[in-house]
Amino acid sequence: MRKDRRTQFISFGQKFTDILIIFSTLILCFLLSLVRLPGMEIANITPNWLVIWLAIWSINHSRLQGLVAAVCIALVLDSLTSFYPTHIVGLVLVAWLTYPTKKNIGEEPKSPHSIILLMLKIFFLVLLVEGIMFIQYLSLSNSFPAQLWVNYQTIGLSSALLSSLWTPFLYYPLNSWWSKLGQYQKN
Repeated sequence: MRKDRRTQFISFGQKFTDILIIFSTLILCFLLSLVRLPGMEIANITPNWLVIWLAIWSINHSRLQGLVAAVCIALVLDSLTSFYPTHIVGLVLVAWLTYPTKKNIGEEPKSPHSIILLMLKIFFLVLLVEGIMFIQYLSLSNSFPAQLWVNYQTIGLSSALLSSLWTPFLYYPLNSWWSKLGQYQKN
């Protein structure tokens, strides 16, 4: 009976630590999205930290958890910016597309080849999110579509390039934490 209490206490401590790490990295990503740090921008465009975080989350968790996280992140992001164009559509697509088809893919990107594939996936996901925002701006705007297209190319390519290059910065610590947590929960 004493061992069960100790196991429950350790389990509670790990769940609390997991929640603390999840929210602290998410808040860090929100703050990094708002701040312009030197050396972390191209043409005044920064990485899309929230897409990176959401893709890493969706790889390591269930599809439902990824979709719920996408909607929550999008609602917070919409409340920080404006409600239209919305971020919900793009982030839900990111969560849907990054959910692994294999059960063990969350443990897979430890090799250099798979982290490069993840970086490439992040590149195209950021282009997708920016493309959805472009379509929404196009339907809203009264300006010429050619000017919006030039802006989309600059914003989309710069953000996609930076996001893919900064992916390992978030991926390695989060994935190592979640794999350690998963190993402990199996034992």
